[in-house]
Amino acid sequence: KVDVDQDFVITVDGPDAINDLEAAGIKVFPIPAKDFVEISLENPMEETQVEIISLTGGVAVKAIIPASQSHFKLDLGSTESGVYFLRMSNSKINNIGRISIVR
Repeated sequence: KVDVDQDFVITVDGPDAINDLEAAGIKVFPIPAKDFVEISLENPMEETQVEIISLTGGVAVKAIIPASQSHFKLDLGSTESGVYFLRMSNSKINNIGRISIVR
């Protein structure tokens, strides 16, 4: 049991973990996706790993965007309909967004 004798407010400045792709200059479309998603990077500088992760934590799709490539088409293969996390990472970024796949 936790007793709290004060009210307080937590203020978060900046993007949250779920919506920070756009704030990082990363655009993902179309949403909802069907067979693929297109990823547009504002400032591509190095190889970037992309993962589509299920809500249970399993990696459904994994790919690498080559360095200096600003546009990438990610094939969703046989990924089932549902809500997923899209994680993009390299030595400078580790961003997560939410996508929907509709078959």
